[in-house]
Amino acid sequence: KQKFRELEDFKSKHGHCNVPQKYEKNTSLGGWVARQRLIMRKWEVDGSVKPRWTDERMKKLESIGLSSSIGTGHFGKTNGHLLYSRHAKEWEKQFASLLHYRDTYGNCDVPTQSAKYRSLGRWVSAQRKKHRQFCSEVGKDQQDQPSTRGSKELHVRFQRLNDIGFNFIIGSGSRKKKVI
Repeated sequence: KQKFRELEDFKSKHGHCNVPQKYEKNTSLGGWVARQRLIMRKWEVDGSVKPRWTDERMKKLESIGLSSSIGTGHFGKTNGHLLYSRHAKEWEKQFASLLHYRDTYGNCDVPTQSAKYRSLGRWVSAQRKKHRQFCSEVGKDQQDQPSTRGSKELHVRFQRLNDIGFNFIIGSGSRKKKVI
C-alpha cells in the first residue's frame, strides 16, 4: 500500500506512471513499478501469478494509469505459442519473410551477401548462431525439455524453423543437418 501511494504521488507530480528504474528521489519505487508490470503481463497472458494478486489489485493499478508494458517490451502469444521476448514481433516478421522466401525458391537457404535479402540473410545467420549456442549450453540430454523460460522460447522457435525445412548447419563437409 505504501508503494502504491508513492506511485500516486509520482503520477500527481509528473502526470504519468513511467517511473525510471533508477529514480533518484525514490530508488525503490522504479523497481517496484517494474515488478508490478511484469506481474501484470503474466496475469494478462495466462493468469500465472500468486493468489494474492486479485482482479481488484489489477484494476487499482490500472485505475491510476499503470500499464503492463512500456516501450517495446511485452509478453504475448504468437501463433498459439507463448513468447516472452521483447523482440517477438520482429522474429515473427522475419519468420514470415523466410516462409515467403521458401515458397519462392524452394528452400530456406537465404544468401547472406544478397542485397535483395540482406536483412533476412542476416536474421537466418543469427538463428543458426543462436541454435549452436543453445545446443552447446543446454546439452543433448536436455534439449527436449528446456528448463528456463528463455530456452523454452528458443526451443519453440527452433522447432518451428525445423518444421519448415530450415537447415541449422550449412556449408561443405560431411556434417549432417542438426535437429533439435
